[in-house]
Amino acid sequence: MKTEKSSLKKIILRALMDGYKRYKQKRVDLGGANAQKSIRKLLSSACYVFLMTSSDSGRCCNARYVQPIIEWEGNQFKVWIGTYVKSRKVAELTDSTEVTLALGNDSAGANLIIHGTATLHTDESVRVKYWKPEWRMFFPAGPTDPDAIAICVTPTALELMDFKRNVIPEPFGLRVLQLEWQDNQWNPVTSA
Repeated sequence: MKTEKSSLKKIILRALMDGYKRYKQKRVDLGGANAQKSIRKLLSSACYVFLMTSSDSGRCCNARYVQPIIEWEGNQFKVWIGTYVKSRKVAELTDSTEVTLALGNDSAGANLIIHGTATLHTDESVRVKYWKPEWRMFFPAGPTDPDAIAICVTPTALELMDFKRNVIPEPFGLRVLQLEWQDNQWNPVTSA
């Protein structure tokens, strides 16, 4: 009896999952406009992102959880991050400016990967512009603190999946949508 109930639950669960998959597949929208909406929504709700830099210790990369400030200019954006001038990430960015940012949104079943180039900014006016008040606990003198530095990440390529907004490339949920900057918006990369 117990085995029959367990088998019946598995059959029902499988049917529900298959139905959900067919429902979402019918609504897939991999167009540039939908991708752009998804990117904006994900970035606007991101409190933290992972910043990954190249490591000189032989490991693939170093990752750390950071607070981003998103600056929009039309459909393009930059990600600003404040940090300590003598941090490991700043030293690594001196060696290689290529970085990856990663963020997820559980409620949307979404993730966005940003590949980009990082630049370091020590100018006080930049630090003042891209300052978060909660950073004062790390930099008591505020944005004028000489130990504070701003990192700007300019995206060069994106990877996106968003179940809520139907950005679900085939095979279903196993591949991300790759995007490149073209014609003043992020557009899907077309395969040759």
